[in-house]
Amino acid sequence: LQGHEHVYARYAEKDKNGSPRLPLYLDTYCSPKQYRLYFDKASEDRIGTNDRFIEHISYNQDSMVVATYTASNFELYDKVVIRKNEKGEAQIADYFAGKPQKVEMSPWYRDVKKAKRVREYEKDLRRWKMEMAR
Repeated sequence: LQGHEHVYARYAEKDKNGSPRLPLYLDTYCSPKQYRLYFDKASEDRIGTNDRFIEHISYNQDSMVVATYTASNFELYDKVVIRKNEKGEAQIADYFAGKPQKVEMSPWYRDVKKAKRVREYEKDLRRWKMEMAR
């Protein structure tokens, strides 16, 4: 688990079938600041911007639940469960795979960056959203 002031991101290593496996990485933030994203669809399983994100982590003997909420309205934004199977191996269940993501430019970025960089980022955002819609 990490915190930094630019983006919510979750990603995991993948096995040969493309299923997520440990380690699971989670980077979250609670700052109005946002840096430009350079989209790499192959690595992030879920990203979020222009909000603040809060994690609720719970666990028991055989599983750990990581639920992420948006601070703006406390809606569930992401959820993964790491559970031991009968062999004692960890498996990751992604409950938000394929669901819409909140990825937009923050007012902070628009206000502090030069117009050319804002336009480039807008172009990247449009392209990424079109790719995700496919």
